[in-house]
Amino acid sequence: LNNDSMQNVTTEITLKKAEKSNEKGLTKLEKQFIGEWVLAEYEDNMIRNKEETEDFKNSIENLKVIFKLIFYKNKTFSRFGFSIDGEKGVWEYDEINKTLSLSQENSTYTDELNVEFIDDKNLKLIINQELEINDSLQYIKTELTLKKVK
Repeated sequence: LNNDSMQNVTTEITLKKAEKSNEKGLTKLEKQFIGEWVLAEYEDNMIRNKEETEDFKNSIENLKVIFKLIFYKNKTFSRFGFSIDGEKGVWEYDEINKTLSLSQENSTYTDELNVEFIDDKNLKLIINQELEINDSLQYIKTELTLKKVK
């Protein structure tokens, strides 16, 4: 097996274990994640020109219509809005570091999100990235505000 095959097998095993778990294993805070969330607000500090800013605003308005993030009791998730078929995987919350990890099925990639706030209706996530844009390194902070709909 190559590395990608091993990662897929590992992810599949992790998903199967998560599917067998139940809500009893969730902390009170983790239970607040359970449900369906939609995008309410999106902000970042990326530098854009006027045309890029207009395009970006339109993209975000479209994303607010199609984006959906669903957390299940068995610690799996589904996310829609970034790809045609959506994404699935396993989620984990580190209460000490206030970090939410979303490990995508069939991928070695894991999203690491800082949880700034969560209650029964609102979730605010922070993503800090270092991106090379136009041969220059930029530190981008993105704030996502999600609203629970189910």
